[in-house]
Amino acid sequence: MPITNITIENFKGVGSKVSIPLRPITLLFGANSAGKSTILQAMLYMRELLERQNADADVLLGCSDIINLGGFRELVHNHDLERKVRIGVTMTVDDDGLPEYPIAHAENGEQLDFQTGSATFPETLKTVGICLEVENHPIQGPWISTYTVEINDAVQGSITCQPGEAAKIIIQPESCLCNLLLGRLDSEFYESEEQEGEENPDIEEDSEETNDPSDPNRQAILKELVEKMLEYEKHKSAAESLGNELMLSGEFFEYGGGVIPNFESGIKSLSVPAEISESELIHSSYHRILSQVFAGSGKLILNELNRIRYIGPIRKIPSRNFSATRSISLDRWADGSAAWDILHKSSVEPDWLNKRQISELNLGYRIQIYRHIEIPCETVLGGAIESVMLGVGTESFDLDVIPSVEFKKLAVRSRLRLLTEETEIEVAPADIGVGISQVLPIVIGAMAPGYSILSVEQPELHIHPAIQCRLADLLAHQALCNDERMMLLETHSEHLILRLLRRVRELNEGNLQPGDPEVRPQDLSILYVTSLPEGLEITELPVTEDGDFAKPWPKGFFEERAAELF
Repeated sequence: MPITNITIENFKGVGSKVSIPLRPITLLFGANSAGKSTILQAMLYMRELLERQNADADVLLGCSDIINLGGFRELVHNHDLERKVRIGVTMTVDDDGLPEYPIAHAENGEQLDFQTGSATFPETLKTVGICLEVENHPIQGPWISTYTVEINDAVQGSITCQPGEAAKIIIQPESCLCNLLLGRLDSEFYESEEQEGEENPDIEEDSEETNDPSDPNRQAILKELVEKMLEYEKHKSAAESLGNELMLSGEFFEYGGGVIPNFESGIKSLSVPAEISESELIHSSYHRILSQVFAGSGKLILNELNRIRYIGPIRKIPSRNFSATRSISLDRWADGSAAWDILHKSSVEPDWLNKRQISELNLGYRIQIYRHIEIPCETVLGGAIESVMLGVGTESFDLDVIPSVEFKKLAVRSRLRLLTEETEIEVAPADIGVGISQVLPIVIGAMAPGYSILSVEQPELHIHPAIQCRLADLLAHQALCNDERMMLLETHSEHLILRLLRRVRELNEGNLQPGDPEVRPQDLSILYVTSLPEGLEITELPVTEDGDFAKPWPKGFFEERAAELF
């Protein structure tokens, strides 16, 4: 269920609303300080809002201290506290639809219990979207004031709130959600009537007895049917009355939660209009439907945002005495440390580590997971080995004399070894070129499972143009081999895009070599970011089947090269 679009308004360098389409391989180009990083940071700020409801964020979740927004005053466009920051995210939905939530349900006056039921939208459900609005309150300070839900790119409703006021759920008139709330109630009563009728098959089979006006069984059945009809009309009338009110005002009811609903428990505390307060069925249906739409949509999007793996523009070079962290946090990906953690603590070579793709980068080094046993010299075994090493003991000794408890105490360790391709000499990351230490975290970050979006700033940093081209192949392989993966790259590298265009062209011409990634135009989103006085401008550059741009590159395609050559 990949994220397909981001909308940003009044965030950092973005003034007027911009929309950024995302595809499996998305590249952001533009001059320095044009605003490319702003797009990456907007998604991370959105995660901060949904996860921690932190509107006045400085250091973001999963970014260490590499990204520091400085709080709302610094991140709002032009530092204008009168503006409202709006960030929206849209994603596709798989066949499972929206999450289900428990509902209150009771029969025959019994105590309410919780049951799950499906209130999923029709099969036409394709995408869901959440848009958050953040503003500065004179007393409260930065405040998440509006939470809006879209279904299939159409607004369904919002939760709005100001400090000190009750939150309100507002349904968009004539929206799919509006129709579902009213239409589903009818279908539930019809289904209930049909099911109850099926439970009493004697009604049709014993037609002679039921046709007898004096038959008491017939009287009871007719009475029951009349009561059902009256009850159904009562609820239907209440629903229609509520629907008329809804269509006129757009305001549904007050709700006892916050602007951002509880994604685990859903919508529970509702101030239900008086005309339906006696209807447990309608009441529980509203809870269920609103929970799925408002809480369920947000839950799906937060799950995807929590799977962003952000790698910053400068990756940390491990020291000689590098010690891997066992609990790998998102923050350690920001400076590349998590990649070294994974490799150093792996007791065996991970099955996801594609050494063939790494070797095709032609870095001049190969990766090896090295396992060893630590034997303290103070133990009997350690002392015996040390004596042999120093030449003061025999070259052999009887292991039977070693207490078995010593063997049980031995620790098996693992660490990463970098070996030169030609001489097989082991080297430390600090001994090799900076470019290798900068690119390996990206390679491992792309291969290691557990993410949906690999968000990287300047993946080409300090590496040779030829390696940049081969890195494009590796990233394309990793993005296209898994439908739920995306590469979001902020870059200045013409070599990355030229290699991807070449793969599109070769696939179209039938010249693609075995093992090369099959890149199609629809897999690419090439975006050129321009900073203008009024804010950010995003120019999408579609790619044709023959591996070219469908429209001219802004200001020419890397015109600096042409200027220097000609």
